[in-house]
Amino acid sequence: MAMDSELRRRVATAAVLVPLVVAGVLWAPSPLFATLAAALVLGGAWEWCRMMGWSSGAARVLFLGTTAVLLALATRVDPTWVLLAGVGWWLLAIAWVVRFEQGSAPLAAAGGVVDTLVRATVGWVILVPAWLGLVLVQHASPALALLLLVVVWGADCGAYFAGRAFGRNRLAPRTSPGKTIEGVAGGVVLAVVIGTLVPGSVGWQHALAPAWVALLVVVVLVSVLGDLAESMFKRLAGIKDSGTLLPGHGGVLDRIDSLTSAVPCFALGLLLTGLA
Repeated sequence: MAMDSELRRRVATAAVLVPLVVAGVLWAPSPLFATLAAALVLGGAWEWCRMMGWSSGAARVLFLGTTAVLLALATRVDPTWVLLAGVGWWLLAIAWVVRFEQGSAPLAAAGGVVDTLVRATVGWVILVPAWLGLVLVQHASPALALLLLVVVWGADCGAYFAGRAFGRNRLAPRTSPGKTIEGVAGGVVLAVVIGTLVPGSVGWQHALAPAWVALLVVVVLVSVLGDLAESMFKRLAGIKDSGTLLPGHGGVLDRIDSLTSAVPCFALGLLLTGLA
């Protein structure tokens, strides 16, 4: 009965959020979309403070204020460097997740100035490049931005169902026991099918280009890393969800964890390949 109630809450929340997200991506003018996305990112920043153990209001306000300033500055520099910073972090995150799986803690005990700066910097390179990447893609092509979201959502669904049907080998038992290698493979397959058939159906010339297919595969694999990294940080913090804002889903970071890693890679890939 509890499971049924939880599922109903998840479905009800999704039924409200998905149409709003789709409408915002497709029809919001770029400045409005950037503002709405920034509000979402700042909600994630607030939850990051909780995950990092910053309980004082002053510390949280300082982190949120600095994050807002960085969002504004990100639009005034070469976006390639901001996106590269985001992708660079996710390459480092691979090592952090591997260390965590091996029983080591990638972060020191909270409290020192250096440790606090590291925790804050990690939050910034997770959130700021993701925001900028999504804003850039939506400005260039709202349809392409929506396709990115659908691909990541499709990868999550494919991984869930393939994992339930065929999952035997766990991907990261300590970090996220429910994830399997077979599930990830299923997510990649479904995401590539969606990412090629949907644009192909409207005659997009790059739908079957090797560079596009390769980008889809990379984006999906990196989206899994985003999910694993957030799971790792939550386990280090001893919490189940990043927040309680979204009934049945947890917090903002619980919903955008895959996107925080997928978006910078996708946007950078578009810039480097000229596919957009």
